[in-house]
Amino acid sequence: MPKIISIAIPKGGVGKTSTAVNLAASLAALEKRTLLIDIDPAGGCSVSLNITPDEPTGGSFDLISYKYSLENVIQKTSLDGLDFIPANVKSFEDEEKINRLTTNVLLLRNILEQQILPYDFILIDCPPYLAGMTNLGLAASNSVLIPVRSANFSIKALQKMVSHIGWLKKSYNSQLKIEGILHTMYEARTKASIITEMKLHEIIGKYVFNTKIPKTTTIGESTFYGKPVVLYNVKSVGAGAYIQLANEIIARGKECPVIEMVNKANLTRITEEGIEQNSLLQNYPNPFSKSTSIAFTIERESPVKIDIFELNQSKLCTLIDTKLNTGKYEYLWIPNGLSSGVYIYRLRIGDFEESRKLIYSSERH
Repeated sequence: MPKIISIAIPKGGVGKTSTAVNLAASLAALEKRTLLIDIDPAGGCSVSLNITPDEPTGGSFDLISYKYSLENVIQKTSLDGLDFIPANVKSFEDEEKINRLTTNVLLLRNILEQQILPYDFILIDCPPYLAGMTNLGLAASNSVLIPVRSANFSIKALQKMVSHIGWLKKSYNSQLKIEGILHTMYEARTKASIITEMKLHEIIGKYVFNTKIPKTTTIGESTFYGKPVVLYNVKSVGAGAYIQLANEIIARGKECPVIEMVNKANLTRITEEGIEQNSLLQNYPNPFSKSTSIAFTIERESPVKIDIFELNQSKLCTLIDTKLNTGKYEYLWIPNGLSSGVYIYRLRIGDFEESRKLIYSSERH
């Protein structure tokens, strides 16, 4: 079964359609079979994929109208592994009919459930409002990706979106979860970005993606050429950010990176000399602190290595790589220059290995 993710927030100008198109293309580039469905009457995805209004023989409007079946409205794109259903709303009469059709909130979900779809991911680009087609997308989805740009208006829209998700879960889709909050149009050194990042962690920190989409002209330029940024300039920082986002979603394997900590984790090995036990004492990853304590016990002299990785398994740095004597140790990790997000540390003691997730916040709240 494909994972269905809606991209939605009741706010325009936050990079919602850009995220839908470029994330879909990045997933396809990473060899994940992906279907992008545009249910926004504005039809921005078609522009980004260079599909003119006259080309589609059918689209999402025809689909929910039962004019065409699902297989008849799916189109191939120039990127292998990425298929597309455009939004083909061409007139005011079409929009009026949509308003009537969308009173059945489960309409799109029922259509998608009618057959087995050969995809790993289905992304749904929703309109910048909560009623109508957005409700259809959310009711059909497993999760919601919420793009937020550096502005107070986006924070207000995020709060409204989270409240709406809670209502829809109770009414139509009890399985709906938040896939993550994506900081878009990010400028690292501006006060607006810093304040927005801090607010995101205050409001809903555990859902904030490690990846941020930078403010860059390349992403906007790519739409003029009708290409996702990974096809327009794969070496650009924008393309790299969306590839990282796709990797983060793939690596998670679940909707949000919840830390699963226990008081003590034991690493045991039985040898000819008896039982050797290396223990990870309780660790203290604090989402509201600038440092993280990594504590462990060594029963006998052993080589010890601690590496830090991003969620996509990309290595960031090595904290320790040395031989230590028997004893209890605590390493205080104070990140330097890293953005807020979820990371992984990997501890090796001799032949033993243990990995844990860490939340790091660059702002103390």
